[in-house]
Amino acid sequence: MLVALGAGGSAAYIAYKQGHIAAAAYYGTLGLGGAFLASAAGYIRGGASAPPAVDVADPALVLNGPIANVEPTNLSEQLTLEEATANPGQQIMNDLVDAPRLEANYGDGSWVKMRWVHRSPSGSFIQADRSDPITNPPGQNIIVHFFKNIDTGQTVEFKFKP
Repeated sequence: MLVALGAGGSAAYIAYKQGHIAAAAYYGTLGLGGAFLASAAGYIRGGASAPPAVDVADPALVLNGPIANVEPTNLSEQLTLEEATANPGQQIMNDLVDAPRLEANYGDGSWVKMRWVHRSPSGSFIQADRSDPITNPPGQNIIVHFFKNIDTGQTVEFKFKP
């Protein structure tokens, strides 16, 4: 690196003194380029991804906060959400990309993605006083996805799926 800077700088200085400005710029650029390549040669040959002077953000540190549970918009969704929170559900995914975020926000453990499906055979729910039916078209299921820590049993981030 020092040899490249010295040789390039010397040649650039001599060319400048002789009035050859373009040649001086050329030799200076070659000297700087050679010095840069000489300093980076160890990283290029060694397969290192970046020299130590370059800060690369750790992707594990980029985490989002918790996601709030979905708010039901009607009685059918409210009842389905209550069913999902009270029942074990069905595990649909175990190797989660969200696992580090879930551990950071809710605690360590084995996190899995779960599903609860409310099957609507009759097509309607009736409110407690039975005077105001809130309809759900026949055969339309309501699906809820959520995350569960299988070590602790904690369930979080409930949301409806179409």
